[in-house]
Amino acid sequence: MLSQSEDPVMTVVTTMRKARVLASKGDVSAAIALLNGVSSDAFQVSLMELKGDLQLKNNEPVKARESYQQALDLAGDEARPILVMKLDNLAVEG
Repeated sequence: MLSQSEDPVMTVVTTMRKARVLASKGDVSAAIALLNGVSSDAFQVSLMELKGDLQLKNNEPVKARESYQQALDLAGDEARPILVMKLDNLAVEG
């Protein structure tokens, strides 16, 4: 499916979904590597948030905090309360 789609939006959405599936099967490192290969301005906030979630699941809280912060910075004025909560939780833990 990834190689079949010429629509960049569908490619990013499919890649994010595949990363979630890989992580749910226990291959978190492969999921993160998959996301590292994605470049899409339109989805950067969601990509960085998902990457942070996976890094946290992979026991990398410092990297997760950096990814969440980058996602929040990219979001600008867009309200992202769950993202803020994730970042705040890591600040308390770390």
